[in-house]
Amino acid sequence: MRSHIYVPATYLKHFSDNPSKGRKSVLRVFNKKRQMVQNLTVDKIGIKKGAFSKEVEEFHSTFENNYNEFVNLLSTSYIKNINKEKVKDGLMTLFDFILRNKKNYENLQRIYKNFPDLVKIYGEDSWHASEVITKIFFKLIQSRSYPLSFRRFTDEVFKTSDNPIIIYRRDFGTVYLLPIDRKRIICLGYYQGENYLKYMEYFINNFNVIPKDINKIIKHQAETFYQI
Repeated sequence: MRSHIYVPATYLKHFSDNPSKGRKSVLRVFNKKRQMVQNLTVDKIGIKKGAFSKEVEEFHSTFENNYNEFVNLLSTSYIKNINKEKVKDGLMTLFDFILRNKKNYENLQRIYKNFPDLVKIYGEDSWHASEVITKIFFKLIQSRSYPLSFRRFTDEVFKTSDNPIIIYRRDFGTVYLLPIDRKRIICLGYYQGENYLKYMEYFINNFNVIPKDINKIIKHQAETFYQI
């Protein structure tokens, strides 16, 4: 089974000229391995054979299906129409993206080392075992709130890649940034403890998002493809 490793087609399509084409939306990308420019449909970007087991792929799919609704939710002009459950679904989707990265998972593994299941071996895909991710999701989403900031730019300023989540580590926690389409970016804060919440909220609300710097980092950390 061939699977998207870090972000699915339903995410990547929002950076194309025609997202309505879904998995057949096209991005112009640079292939770092082949050192060439390509026009690829989003279902061909960032995939790897055998990256996940069938069970884990199905687990990821349950969250991928919420992503479009989450993006549409952020576009609403009517605050009263914002549904908290849909926001929670969107956050779980973002955490799903974050936890697809082995390094991110291992950091959370250290934080939640009190879970005995975290140290079990699940074949070659240990950091994506659905049993473990389910426990972490429950802990992450249900036990606390998360400072969030959404920034919208007038122009289409953001690019993406096969590994687009940017991480800033601070003494009070970790900040995750992810462009959600060509004009918008989300900043999510994971703080170390309740006494650090105010520092994280201040940082999230005052963080200066500079699109060219964001795109530079995304380009640098891309494993194979980055948008041009």
